[in-house]
Amino acid sequence: MHSDEIAILMAAGMGQRMRPLTEKMPKPLIKVHGRPMAETLIIISPPYMP
Repeated sequence: MHSDEIAILMAAGMGQRMRPLTEKMPKPLIKVHGRPMAETLIIISPPYMP
């Protein structure tokens, strides 16, 4: 990634379909296979960025 490029991780919404998991924790922080979803997206995203 060049210094003038940015990436935006979209993580919005109430997480209603994921309740009761999202009652006390935002969706991006819910762990899947021991890792928060947002962290997984950050780790896998570099190959897909221009």
